[in-house]
Amino acid sequence: MKARRWTPQEMAVARRYVGELMKGRYAKVTQAATDCFRELERLRRSAPGPARRPVRRTRVMTMTMLGKLTRNAGRVACQNQWTRQEMRVLRRHAQALVHGVYCDSGRATAACHQELARLHLARPLVYGPRGAGAVRKFLPPLAHKLGWSGAHSQLHPIEERLLERYKRAFIRGEFPSAKAAARVCREELARLRQRAPTLRPKTLSTLRTYIHRRSRGLGKNRMAAAWSPPEDRVASRYARALGEGRYRTSTAAAADCLQELSRLKSKAVQARVKTRTAGNVAHRIRKLADRLPVPRPNGRWTAEENRILRHFTHAVLKGGYAGPTPAFEPFYSALNRHYARLRAGSELSLGAVGGRTKAAAFRKLDLAVQKLGWHGRPAPRWTAVENRASHVWLRWYDSHRPPGRRGPISQAAEGLQEELDQLGYRRTVSACKGHLREQYRRLHGAA
Repeated sequence: MKARRWTPQEMAVARRYVGELMKGRYAKVTQAATDCFRELERLRRSAPGPARRPVRRTRVMTMTMLGKLTRNAGRVACQNQWTRQEMRVLRRHAQALVHGVYCDSGRATAACHQELARLHLARPLVYGPRGAGAVRKFLPPLAHKLGWSGAHSQLHPIEERLLERYKRAFIRGEFPSAKAAARVCREELARLRQRAPTLRPKTLSTLRTYIHRRSRGLGKNRMAAAWSPPEDRVASRYARALGEGRYRTSTAAAADCLQELSRLKSKAVQARVKTRTAGNVAHRIRKLADRLPVPRPNGRWTAEENRILRHFTHAVLKGGYAGPTPAFEPFYSALNRHYARLRAGSELSLGAVGGRTKAAAFRKLDLAVQKLGWHGRPAPRWTAVENRASHVWLRWYDSHRPPGRRGPISQAAEGLQEELDQLGYRRTVSACKGHLREQYRRLHGAA
């Protein structure tokens, strides 16, 4: 039996609490739902007889009904979604923090929170209440994106002008990196401190952070320097070794490649070789390895591999195979035949390596089949014998269930599963638990 509709008396109580929520007496729907639930319980108990009593409503049902009524009344749920006006307030205070109006993020957060509170009091139906924690969560990251360097120390106007000059020089490309610009800037600051002792010393890391973040705030996203032909020859050699299987991953190949690049830098070609990081070298090796004729185990899928994948995916969806598991062996055999043709026409000494592992190939096939709408065969329907057994355990669950709690559902599901096993039916404990919850929801209107 489905849950009964709300009576006119219940709807009148719910609409009254919705009106109080819209007026701003309650900050959240959950608070209004708690008081509404208590009044509905008093209304149910004060009914003249059991036959005329309304159905018992749970807190979840009350909160769902209040949320539906408030949305119909035009209230915007602002707890998770920030409006444009609130984002303008956040951005204005973040820019003030960047420009030094506030000495730290705590004062900027307090001022922003006060302005958002005034915004909520002016229009409570549109702008929901914001806590100080929510403002503290969004304001500092937004200020970092705009160029704020954190609460290291307050900059002097002389330091501001000097950093602005080196920041623009870094953006124009006069320095190869932010660290090089910070090194020259620190030397000039040391000379300025001799004439202005009030200036506090800055570390190289602090100056680099200032220049890097402020240049990024203006849209500068400096990538690594372009690879020179000597560097590319070294990286191509290790990419070839990765394709031949002498390295399992690009990270392992990058460790040896970095050592050879450091030796290359110490030779006569020092001016043309840059200092590379391990991540930059690994990325370059992966990019070069993807151009090889035979794909590496963890590389991108080529056009021919994707064509074979689509063929077997559509075969599963059309019923040619019962699922991805029966289709995997023909699919993997087709991939191996494709790799054999590539090895025959390749100059690399690939041998038996190269291609995809079984785990990677099956995962790719399974995800592709599910993405196109195949979710496995549906579970068989419950028979009359199974339903009779479930009704017995449903009555046991209803009699042993504490008010407002879900304690004995696991015990009832285990007992139902054991009884069905004796009758010759195969159901899992989770399936029995879901069936009991569905039956209980049909009888009482809530799980």
